[in-house]
Amino acid sequence: MPAERCELDHLDAWEKGGNTDIESAALGCMIHHIGRHCGLFHAVKIPGCRPMALLSKELDPQQKLRVNTYWMTPQEALAADALAERMTAKWRAGELDIEIVEP
Repeated sequence: MPAERCELDHLDAWEKGGNTDIESAALGCMIHHIGRHCGLFHAVKIPGCRPMALLSKELDPQQKLRVNTYWMTPQEALAADALAERMTAKWRAGELDIEIVEP
């Protein structure tokens, strides 16, 4: 969604002293922001990379890291999906230190 229609989601809980900075925040529409806080999915912090999403095992038994590509151009979506695939492979191989953010 265009940034001007998004909300800032503090990945380090603001109410617990989390910072408002680019390293610990993500943009999302109101529905996805609320959905994450309700536990419908988890945000995943990856050092040096954009935040990604991890769906529940019921929705995604393969547990792949994902990026919402809905508002991207086809070229951007292909690049984002390829990045998510690479990050998933590194995570599964134990080569990537990620933080799965609590709702």
